[in-house]
Amino acid sequence: MISEKREKSAGGRSGRLRNLNRALTAVQTVTAVTFGVRLAALNLLPAGYMAAYSIAVLMAGVLFRITADRKGAALAAAAASVLITGGLLYALGTVNRLDDTLQKVSTAAGQETVEMAVAVPAGSTMETLADISGGRTGYIRNGEGVEAVKAVLEETLLSPPEYEEYDDVVSLADALLTGEAAAILVNSEFIRILSGEETYEGFSDKVRVLYTIEVNGAENPEGKPKTGDQEGEEDPGGNGSSGDKTAFVVYISGIDTFGSINVKSRSDVNILMAVNRESGCVQLVSTPRDSYLQLPGRGMDKLTHAGLYGADCSREVLETLYGIPIDYYVRVNFSGFEEIIDLMGGIDVYSEYDFTVEPVKHYTAGYNHLSGIEALAFARERHAFAEGDVQRGTNQMEVIRGVIAGAASADLITGGREMLGKIGECVQTDIPPEVIYSLMRQQLSGGTEWQGESFTVRGTDSREVTYSVPGAALYVLLPDMEDVAEAKELLETVLEGDTDT
Repeated sequence: MISEKREKSAGGRSGRLRNLNRALTAVQTVTAVTFGVRLAALNLLPAGYMAAYSIAVLMAGVLFRITADRKGAALAAAAASVLITGGLLYALGTVNRLDDTLQKVSTAAGQETVEMAVAVPAGSTMETLADISGGRTGYIRNGEGVEAVKAVLEETLLSPPEYEEYDDVVSLADALLTGEAAAILVNSEFIRILSGEETYEGFSDKVRVLYTIEVNGAENPEGKPKTGDQEGEEDPGGNGSSGDKTAFVVYISGIDTFGSINVKSRSDVNILMAVNRESGCVQLVSTPRDSYLQLPGRGMDKLTHAGLYGADCSREVLETLYGIPIDYYVRVNFSGFEEIIDLMGGIDVYSEYDFTVEPVKHYTAGYNHLSGIEALAFARERHAFAEGDVQRGTNQMEVIRGVIAGAASADLITGGREMLGKIGECVQTDIPPEVIYSLMRQQLSGGTEWQGESFTVRGTDSREVTYSVPGAALYVLLPDMEDVAEAKELLETVLEGDTDT
C-alpha cells in the first residue's frame, strides 16, 4: 500500500515536471521566433547567420521536447530552457535598444536648436531675470532665436524690457561693456567666440549669464540634407539609394562642449571620410577649423563658425571647397565621446611625436593605448606642435581611426547596452539605420580589413574680417589650394575604387 502511494506520488511529480518542461519549451520557442523575426525585420544578420539561427531554433525545440519526457534529464532540461530564454530576452532587448538608438540619433539630425542667453555685465546688480524689466536690452537684428527669447520674456516679466537692435555681435558686445545696454539677448556661442579672440579676450569673465534657453533653430530651407544620389549631382562612387552603397562620403563634425548634441555650435573637428566597401579603403581629410572660406549666402568666415548656422551649412562649405557631394554627416560631442571610448576598453592611437599633456599623459611616438580622457586630450592638444592646429587635425583623424577599428569588433556590434545609451547622448547623424545595419552585416560576414590613410590641408596664417564677427580682424588660415586639390584627388580615388592601398 505504502509502495503504491510512493509510486503514484513519484508519477505525479514526474508528470508535473514534464508539463513544466513543455511550458518552458513553448516559451523558449516563442521567444526564439520573436527574436528571429526582429532580426529579419531589421535585416541585421547575414543570410548565412539567419539560416544557422533558424536551424538551431528548430533543433533546440525538438531536443527539449524529447528530453522533457525522459526521466533524469527533465530537471537539466528545465534549467537549460530558463537560461536560454533569458539569454534570448536579453539579446532581443539589446537589438531593440540598438534600433532605438539609431532612430534617435537620426531623428535628432533634423532638430537643431540654438542656446540663447540673457547676459548682463559681470558687475551688474541684476541677479534674476526679473531685474531686466524696463531696462534697455540689446539684440542682433534678425538674429536667430531672438524672437523666441523675447516671447518668453514677455510672458515672464511684468514689464518687458526696452529693446534696442544692433547690426552685429561686436556692436552688441560694445553696447553691453560701455553701459549703453543693461542686458543683451545673444547666442551663447558668441560669448565663447568673443572670449577666444584678442580684441575681446576674457569677454566671458566680463559678463554674467542670468538665463539660458534652448530654442528651435531656423528651418532648413532646402528640406532634407543633400546626398550624392540627388538629381543633377555627380556620384563618383556609383552609389544607389539603398543601404548597400559601394562608396560614400561622411562629414564628421566634432564639437567640444557639454550639453545637448542638438545645439548649433562651432565645429572644432572637420573631417571628410571617403569609404569604399569593396576595396576596404578609407580616406580621411581634415580641414583646419580656422580655414577662411565662403559661407553660402553669407560671406567669408572661419570654417568653425559655419557650425553656428547648422550642420548643413558646414557640409555645403566643404562640398564647395572640394567639389565632392557629401552623402552623410556625423556630429559628435567629443566630451561625451570620452565615456564611449572607456566603454570600448580604450583605443589604439598612433602618435607622430613624443609630447606631454599635463596632467593627463605622456604620449610616445608610435602606438599608444588610450582611455577616454587620454584620447580627448590627444585630440585637443595643439600647443605642443610647431604646426599647431594642423597637427591637431592629424591627431583627431588618428582618434577617429582608432574608434573605427574598435567599432569593427564583434563585441561592440553584438553588445553594450550602456554604450548604446551614451551614443544616443553625444552623436547626431543623418545616416539611415539601414546603411549602418548593412555595414554591420558586412563586418559579420567575414570582417572587412579596413585600410585607412589621412591627409591634412595646410595653409597660411592671416588676419581677416569674418561674417560672424564683423568689425574685428580675427586669426584665420588661408587654405593652400594645392593641398585642397590633392585632398580632392585622394577622396575621389577611394570613391572610384582605383586606389592600390
